Amino acid sequence: MSETTLCFGGTYDEYKDSSLQRYYKVGQYRWENEYIYYGWKEVKCTDFKFVPDNMTLICGKTIKLSYEADIAYGSSDIECWTSDDESIVIVDDQGFVTPISAGQTTISVKTIAGLEAKCKVRVFNKANGNCGETITWEIICSENKAKLLLNGYGNMIDYKAGNSPWYLYRQSIDEIEIDERIESIGNYAFEGVENVAQILIPAGMIKIGEGAFRNCYGLEELNLPEGLRNLGKG
Repeated sequence: MSETTLCFGGTYDEYKDSSLQRYYKVGQYRWENEYIYYGWKEVKCTDFKFVPDNMTLICGKTIKLSYEADIAYGSSDIECWTSDDESIVIVDDQGFVTPISAGQTTISVKTIAGLEAKCKVRVFNKANGNCGETITWEIICSENKAKLLLNGYGNMIDYKAGNSPWYLYRQSIDEIEIDERIESIGNYAFEGVENVAQILIPAGMIKIGEGAFRNCYGLEELNLPEGLRNLGKG
């Protein structure tokens, strides 16, 4: 976007109603006929994007989208949020996204300067599967809380970084519940599940794999049972 400088005379209310909302004040020019004349420059942004720019959501859990703006000068004030298909997801004026039904669509956010970022969204009605020969997993949503349940017994599968079956839902998960009969947590099992503050490890846990809690930035409390024999790095 090229830089533009222009002059505007008027009150602040007149400014708000004018097309100059895509500009910002850079200095007072002069008084004339009881109006103040200002210089204005067009907002310049070198980068404006969602982080991440694609997400997988589950029905029953509302989340807030985040964006990054590299502003050379001016403002990244938001003008509007939109959903390409409101039968799949709806978004409010604060960027909170609520999944409605399974499908794929795009969320867009636009600034008053005309800049736009897009995020691809996939929605599933349910999320479940196996994470060991005798262990199943399921995400259950209630009162806008998403809980990852691990049920069964024995050993969990070891995963590579970013490859657990619930990794796609990591930004939605608020709680993790582990069956007391499970004896091992696989490598990178809960990587990136950053909204979980506490995880109760069963007393019979023998092994916690490498990177199991990597990038769990919100984790405040983690109990390690006395019988734990193998604790991986990270």
